[in-house]
Amino acid sequence: MEVDDHTIGICVADVSGKGVPGSMVMTMIRTALRLEARGNKNPAEVLAKVNSFITDDIRRGMFVTAFYIILDSRERMISFASAGHNPMILYRGKTRETFYLNPPGFPVGITLPDIHLFDNTIKADRIRLHPDDILVAYTDGITEAMNHQRKLYGEERFLAAIRKFGDLDVVDFVKNLKEDILSFTGGYEQNDDITLVAIKENMEAVDVKIKMFEELFELADSAGITVAQACKEIGVSPSTYYKYRKIYRSGGHEYLREMLHGYTNLGLRHLSIEVKTKMYDIIREHPSYGAKRISTALMNDKYGNIEVSPYLIYEELKRAKLNTRKQREDFVARGGKRRLKPPGTPLLTLDGEVMVGGFRSDEMTSETFTFGIRVPKTGTSVKEKILSVSGKQNNNNSMQPNDQEENGSVTAEEKHEKKPLEIVNSDENENNEAVSDDIEKNESNID
Repeated sequence: MEVDDHTIGICVADVSGKGVPGSMVMTMIRTALRLEARGNKNPAEVLAKVNSFITDDIRRGMFVTAFYIILDSRERMISFASAGHNPMILYRGKTRETFYLNPPGFPVGITLPDIHLFDNTIKADRIRLHPDDILVAYTDGITEAMNHQRKLYGEERFLAAIRKFGDLDVVDFVKNLKEDILSFTGGYEQNDDITLVAIKENMEAVDVKIKMFEELFELADSAGITVAQACKEIGVSPSTYYKYRKIYRSGGHEYLREMLHGYTNLGLRHLSIEVKTKMYDIIREHPSYGAKRISTALMNDKYGNIEVSPYLIYEELKRAKLNTRKQREDFVARGGKRRLKPPGTPLLTLDGEVMVGGFRSDEMTSETFTFGIRVPKTGTSVKEKILSVSGKQNNNNSMQPNDQEENGSVTAEEKHEKKPLEIVNSDENENNEAVSDDIEKNESNID
């Protein structure tokens, strides 16, 4: 989809269900996405608007997972958001590392216990691509493809194929991946849709910018055209033109390149799959190790002397719910199976009820999963309800907590009305004593 003259949107999606109902839902998604994508460079906001657009028209229990990517051809920047879809995979050719990129988000159209939960949960992320980077967006029809022995193609085989063919041209890359999948299945009947989109970067962002500015300088110096007209044609403000013309005239091409160069170190914000694998090996051998000691262990010869920030490790442990010693010991006791892939689609019950934090929405209490509701700026119905409930509190002080809940006089809004109006997970306040084993007291920024 065309977002603007220099930006395109790419979406890979998968609908629950088959046949005509699934086709109709996907048609609605395509229409809504094209309507909302134009001019909007925030992928999370686009998916939130699409969800709002179609939620009331989807049958209960049906939903669509989607991964939406916005590619800025000038800045060589990728912005992306996920609505409960499989993570996008980045293969960085320069370092031969692979990354799962999967910001949080619920599937589109899913029935949630709070109407604001989708908008409050979905997040966007972005990275700058470098030469030889390959991005792979796909549906689970690839990893769940089966052979005659009913064995799955699987995540690890898929990652191995991406690493194996990652140095090829993008057309040959896709062709070889397809042949590898067909070779594995051996002609066994396909039972799910297979979609694969690959994007390979061939240029440095700085080279694109230099070419643009050199074209601008040449255009502005030509006869019969003003600086303002040249800037309008290229899409650059006059102030930017004068700023970089001065730099170009001072030091030429190389100086301009130095001033424009920007480098995004993905490793500062994400752990590669290879590093995660080594981290889990350390946890299985030493479940007592917290983030600081895991970081130290990774710097041994055994693990390739990898330098990783304890903060980044701690964030990964939190995501995997392994940030306390007891959680890691329980994980090892269960067999220590690696959880490298970030969570995608949430669990559902057979009747289509969403499971948030491991609980059905009708079973959730303030002790299991609590969240604040963002009060709309317009409309008085919600405000009137809160005022009405607040007026009853003084009369209910003598009641026992269980009696209050049975009579419906205590809600999540009341229990947390003085807290910020955003999602609050109760399990984040867990066992400070155990967390201190992971992060030393002087590293308060990590906590």
